[in-house]
Amino acid sequence: GCRACVVAAWALELASVMPAGPEPSSRVASAGPFGDVAAALQRDGFAVARGVVDGKRLLELVEEYERKFVPLKHQSDVRREKNGELGPDGLGRVVHVSNVFEIPELANLAADPELLRVASACLGCSGVRPVINTEIFDKPPRGNGSTCTPPHQDNFYFRSPQPGIAMWIAVEAMGDEAGTVRFVQGSHRRGLRFHEWDWGPYGGFVKQIFEYTDEDDEFERQVGDLQPGDVVIHHGLTVHHAPTNLTATRRRGLVVNYVPDRVANALADDLYQPALEFSVGEAGHFSAPVPPQWAERHALAAATVRCALACWHGGSISGDVSVDGTLGKLSLDVADESQRREAISALVESGHLVHGAARVAEMPRGAGWLAPLPPGDTSSHASVEHVAGVWALESEAWAAWRLQTSSGMLVELSLPGPSVPPEPAQCEEELKELLPFAAQGALGGRWSTQGDLLMKHRSFGFQPCTGRAEASRIRGVSFDTDAVLELEALRPDGAEVQRWRRAGPPGDATVLELVDDAEGREGLWLIVGGWFGRIVGRPRADPLSDVVCRSLHHALATYAERWEMDPTSALVACEAAVGKVEAPGKLRTVAELRRPGEPSREMQLNDSDRQLRRSAAHDDTLVESWSGRRWRIREMPPGCTAFGPLKRSAA
Repeated sequence: GCRACVVAAWALELASVMPAGPEPSSRVASAGPFGDVAAALQRDGFAVARGVVDGKRLLELVEEYERKFVPLKHQSDVRREKNGELGPDGLGRVVHVSNVFEIPELANLAADPELLRVASACLGCSGVRPVINTEIFDKPPRGNGSTCTPPHQDNFYFRSPQPGIAMWIAVEAMGDEAGTVRFVQGSHRRGLRFHEWDWGPYGGFVKQIFEYTDEDDEFERQVGDLQPGDVVIHHGLTVHHAPTNLTATRRRGLVVNYVPDRVANALADDLYQPALEFSVGEAGHFSAPVPPQWAERHALAAATVRCALACWHGGSISGDVSVDGTLGKLSLDVADESQRREAISALVESGHLVHGAARVAEMPRGAGWLAPLPPGDTSSHASVEHVAGVWALESEAWAAWRLQTSSGMLVELSLPGPSVPPEPAQCEEELKELLPFAAQGALGGRWSTQGDLLMKHRSFGFQPCTGRAEASRIRGVSFDTDAVLELEALRPDGAEVQRWRRAGPPGDATVLELVDDAEGREGLWLIVGGWFGRIVGRPRADPLSDVVCRSLHHALATYAERWEMDPTSALVACEAAVGKVEAPGKLRTVAELRRPGEPSREMQLNDSDRQLRRSAAHDDTLVESWSGRRWRIREMPPGCTAFGPLKRSAA
């Protein structure tokens, strides 16, 4: 019951869990020169990186900003000391300035390459983006209690599914007595606490944690002396506060807040998550609408684009970003043709969207993280006979099948299990109930090998185009009857090893291609090794059929309301199934895309109401009896009986 016992117990608990680190800790070892900083952040909830930026130059910019712009800013952006000394302007001395966007170097501070390296190391991911515009924090000399920053957690405001980090950048020398930030060591591991407004004479800056306990006092830590250019980093759940400045000089710093770009569109307020829609123009010009006459919003949007280009996995992409505030248009110009497709991939990874998937597909791939050659003739590769066939993924989390013909045609279906966590999203509850359906995957296209790489060339699918090369490194193939294909699926931010077990041999394949579809859909129907795979893509008019974005889940959660799109319609616009040929004309479903409100279909073909018939006018065309869809025969071995007798359809 004594406080010392409670503190000791907490210390033991803290020590026992600290070494493991928060997800994803496996990246810290490869965090480059800032690996030690990232490890300290994970362990303690805060860390210091020395001499990261040019603090002297930043101080010059801050002083210029104070002279030119602080007197003009709205009072909502400037917090001042209450009931204390007056500043040179006759008002209370400045304590905090938000939305620092008027000087480009300060507005774009989040895109500084060194700050991005620190942020990427600390967040364990390559892609990061700012949450809000740059801020200035000041502690006037010997200020009163209204200059304090009360105990709080930043993620109380942002509500990021993966808490981000704040970077406090010193622009002048200071010590602990100057009111530097104090941190409760390890508090980032103890969850989000209750916050409430302080309605007292000095309150009103932020909601604060009133239950700052004796245990918090025991684990409160200071960072010591700071020099210009030093950066103090803290976790979004770390409890922190800043007392008054007891010295005779000011204590100024700049703050930038980052989150991983994969969760940026799931924050509590869309002010924190610019989600831009780019159109593809000529000569490397891309443009996106932004709200006109909203300069601070423009600055944040431009900063997110600059961060996306600077963080790209294949190396920083050169591009000019500008905003026409009157027209409400953000422009990105990429002069290097070899970097344009990489720029699109960078924008998409960062949570933006690009219209014009067909135009993007025509762009040459640059020398980024992966630059595959165009699809080739797979028959020239000796390994084709080992890679073609029907493969089932060995996974407890996912069920997936790949049908690959020796001629290079591909149908793939993947279904998440209940253990697969949903992507983070900020949307209405009604939409959240549908989003699990959006995690499914199905595609039709081609496959090829390039050395030890197995390439997927998507033509159409359930998920929108991502703009990325879909590649896996072949780590091993066993050639017995129970063959196993081991692949290292390459991602822009890492790799994942997958084991696929052969479910059916390659053999002679049948390939049907959907033609003359009234809605402009594409489709493939494959028969391989006693299995079938059938996929029908989205209508040409479906907005998701011609966009490049991170995923269907992301598109629906972020853009559906803006587009006035019915999410259910988007989820049922594509059909896909795989299964076994049970007998001639009888194809039994093993798995198919789940559709909201619709039962599973046991048979794809049967001997009654679901049959394929030969066209009355064209021997090379088969017609579905239930839908009227027409399929042209691209490949069919003599004596193929999988589809049954193929009676002639009525004229």
